Amino acid sequence: MFAKEPSITIRQAVQRLELPVSRATVQRIIRKKLKLYPYKIQLVHKLQPGDYDRRVSFAQTVLARLKDDPSYLDKILFTDEATFHVSGLVHRYNVRVWGKEKPRAIRQIERDSPNLNVWCGLFCNQVIGPFFFNEKTIRQENFLELLKKKVLPQLRDRNMDMFFSIRWGSSSFWTKC
Repeated sequence: MFAKEPSITIRQAVQRLELPVSRATVQRIIRKKLKLYPYKIQLVHKLQPGDYDRRVSFAQTVLARLKDDPSYLDKILFTDEATFHVSGLVHRYNVRVWGKEKPRAIRQIERDSPNLNVWCGLFCNQVIGPFFFNEKTIRQENFLELLKKKVLPQLRDRNMDMFFSIRWGSSSFWTKC
């Protein structure tokens, strides 16, 4: 069953067996007899040749600044955005692929499924946001609008002394909070 469908869950396997066995028994068989282990699917960006040197340079710069100013990391706004698909097809955080070694798994997703885009930031132990995008795709224009109309006012309301800079494609935006 796991050879034919490596992303099957233990619960699904128990249901398909139609035998009076517990999930714990099936899990024990998978690990001890079949020697299969659950692997989480990871999405990664392909690194370009110059990316390795830039990463090392960035790390060295941060370490040097931390020596001069131990509170340096408190002056950085760490941000991320995520897209949540409401179709139920893409839940890579909950998906495990069973195998004897780490697989190079591909999971196909439905294109243009309904989704929700969320942006959030962390600055000096404070959460900025979350902010939700109504648009299906995050584009330069709606991202800059979010920053100007929602993020910057929140930073100013908290009296955060910082510079804010964003560069996206050929455009850039710079302001002092």
